[in-house]
Amino acid sequence: MIPRIKKYFLFPKPHFKHCFLLFFFLASLIKKTFQINFELKKSKALEFFKLYIYNAGDLINVIPYLIIRKRTKDKKIKANDLLNPKNEDQISYLYYQRSPNKYVAYKHIIIYTIIDFIAQISGKVFALIIEEHQLEVKQANLNSILVVNMLVILLFSRLILHTKFYRHNCLAIIINILCLIILSIIDIRQIINNSGEYIGITIGYIFVQLFSISLYSYIDVLSKVIFLYDFITPYHLLLAKSIIEDFLLLLFSIPFIFIKLKGDEDDEPRLIFSMIGDLFENKIFILVVFGYAIISFFYNIFLTKLIDEFSPNHFIIGRVFENFGVFILNLIIKGTEKENNIALKIIIFILLIIASFIYNEFIVINICGFGKNTQLLLDYEAFEENFIKTNANDEDNNEKTDLNNNNNTKTSENEMDVYY
Repeated sequence: MIPRIKKYFLFPKPHFKHCFLLFFFLASLIKKTFQINFELKKSKALEFFKLYIYNAGDLINVIPYLIIRKRTKDKKIKANDLLNPKNEDQISYLYYQRSPNKYVAYKHIIIYTIIDFIAQISGKVFALIIEEHQLEVKQANLNSILVVNMLVILLFSRLILHTKFYRHNCLAIIINILCLIILSIIDIRQIINNSGEYIGITIGYIFVQLFSISLYSYIDVLSKVIFLYDFITPYHLLLAKSIIEDFLLLLFSIPFIFIKLKGDEDDEPRLIFSMIGDLFENKIFILVVFGYAIISFFYNIFLTKLIDEFSPNHFIIGRVFENFGVFILNLIIKGTEKENNIALKIIIFILLIIASFIYNEFIVINICGFGKNTQLLLDYEAFEENFIKTNANDEDNNEKTDLNNNNNTKTSENEMDVYY
């Protein structure tokens, strides 16, 4: 029985799909190194140009999409060859009945793409605005954004996917809220100390970031709906998103053909596309752009595979490790003198990692009822119940066997020889 388990902390057996967490973490670190290289250029056009690079990375999904489609087509042809003509209509009808509604699927993809595009351009447009005031507010300083992202994902999972909250889930949420309070206090102090006269613009930037991260959290949950009910693969989703976003990005770029912005070195106003051309004066930048597009492809694939194989809630683990890795990377590259409360932030990250492990049952706490309703202990209960039933059946069979043996002692010698 469960009370006999003496271990207070249990760890489910890992599977190969858990490697996507490691792959996503590595991809996020490599992507961050490219972003640091971009930051050295300090060009207004760079944030705008990143939209094109990021979308180009998603277009690479055409390769795995076509490969999977070709394999699926070949399997269908082989399956049709093996069909009995008498049962062909019946099987085709069953296949048709189980096929998804394409109208609903593409509607979900369009909604997913539009919301993702709004989340991307909201930050980029505001970045162009604050550049006019020579104000720099870095995402790395907004530590509380991570916890907001986690809580909003949990909220949308509850509302859209109807995810239930049990005792261990509530424990993890409480830890997240406490971490959010502490990180928010740290952020507020940093904003007051660093913003000065631009505190109003800084607060506006924070609201834009909160708005963007809420939209990203929503599409993370919406992607799970697309995978579950529309039978769309991650490669298909990202490819369709990139094609639609190409059109949206074209419309978004039209006004910038005529709008001139202040130059990077306080020279006369210029078109932003002219500034983008200046970026390619250094030929090495071409390789950087190509590398960033490739790593963006892997980053988005591992992100969507995490959601597809697990859930948006499991993606929280990847997000925590990503932010923790970026935090350590910033310490290594930029030094510790530019970071405050380093020890406290590391403790907070460790607590967030533990909370995300508890929520997603990578760690099962077997005390105070926190292990109840976890998949690991539910499986154990099912195994124990099946074990008891099997033993009971074996005992019944042994009793019947003993009874038959007693009755057979009255048989003849020849018949007994047959049994022996």
